[in-house]
Amino acid sequence: MLFFRKLLALKSFIDHYGILSAGSAQPPGGSINQVVLIIPVLDEKRSLIEECIDYFSQVAASNVKTYFVTSAREGCDPGSSYSIISEKLAASKLSGRLALIHYGRKEGYKGDQVQHCIDTVKGSGDTLFGVYDVDSQPDLNAKTSTLWTRCSA
Repeated sequence: MLFFRKLLALKSFIDHYGILSAGSAQPPGGSINQVVLIIPVLDEKRSLIEECIDYFSQVAASNVKTYFVTSAREGCDPGSSYSIISEKLAASKLSGRLALIHYGRKEGYKGDQVQHCIDTVKGSGDTLFGVYDVDSQPDLNAKTSTLWTRCSA
């Protein structure tokens, strides 16, 4: 039941900001070329990672891409966040909208994972980035639940 309430809350958030529909209201500063959700993952439980992937696979849209970012701090061994996400995404039908990026340095923190993802996926034009913690339970109707950053080329 909690999963469906969260899904409905995320849909309300997306509808409110109009980021998924053509001709929708745009954030201040003009139109955006792409919307990227970043989910840094480090040493999380399998069930939590799988629930998060399931959650975002239900709301993924063609102009929104979700990246799960793992770190070399944890490694890529069986049972690691990297291997769990790889397995789950390989079985997903939305592999074009859900992706895995690996931050290959052992030093660094969550911010380094986020910056690595931004540097890796930022294309030309404006990109709207959102950061979501895999281990939190945010109210997706609240503006503070997701950190949105606008980047221009």
